[in-house]
Amino acid sequence: MLPYRLRTPALRRLRAVAFAWPALVACGCGDVERAGERSAATVARDATPAGSTARQGTWQDGDETIEWSASTQKGKIASITERYTFGTDGRGKRTLRFDGNAALVQIDEASTQLLQYPDRTPAPSTMQITLQFNGDSVTSRRKLVDGATGTVRAYEIDRLRRHARSIAEYIRTP
Repeated sequence: MLPYRLRTPALRRLRAVAFAWPALVACGCGDVERAGERSAATVARDATPAGSTARQGTWQDGDETIEWSASTQKGKIASITERYTFGTDGRGKRTLRFDGNAALVQIDEASTQLLQYPDRTPAPSTMQITLQFNGDSVTSRRKLVDGATGTVRAYEIDRLRRHARSIAEYIRTP
């Protein structure tokens, strides 16, 4: 039986959160990583199945500074996850997925940039792009800019494909 002081709904929720916190951290929920630190939750989350390996590193691509991790299966890249910064006010995360023949099948990108305006206060802008491929064809495309649907331009598709080829080649090179 709970002591009387823990019988109110608010206190019971607080107690439940206090007891659940270690489980949330262990599964990676609520896990905050600092540069260069990897928690036990991150190591567990990044564990790979038998027959696959994981690599990680840093890379510079134009004005993007990228921290990447790649998962390979049977010697071929299966996925690449990147966290990057660009310019002085931008950051994002990009995930590239490849099929068993090392062909690009999907790109997910989410970025935030602080936009500078000459006549008003700087404001953050977010963008999300998801592209799916079948060979050279784009089978699905989606873009959100600050929550509103946008048009994925041909140069954005070309830029992301070119980037995917470049970083995959960089990772494959010993």
